[in-house]
Amino acid sequence: MPRIEGLRIRGYRGLLDVTLGQTPEARTAAPLTDVVAFIGPNGCGKSTLLHALAFLSDCSKSGVDAACD
Repeated sequence: MPRIEGLRIRGYRGLLDVTLGQTPEARTAAPLTDVVAFIGPNGCGKSTLLHALAFLSDCSKSGVDAACD
């Protein structure tokens, strides 16, 4: 089963540059585990991060054009 080992988001809504887990640019970082919790104060971008993941899900299901709509 495919799994996300890392994620980098740049310029999506309020997220200027966020890297989580192991990405091609950050090979020394540990990959994301099976369970991940996002904890932080209000307005720090937790919901925006989940919106970005939902966008990636929509892209894989119905294509980029449909996800952008």
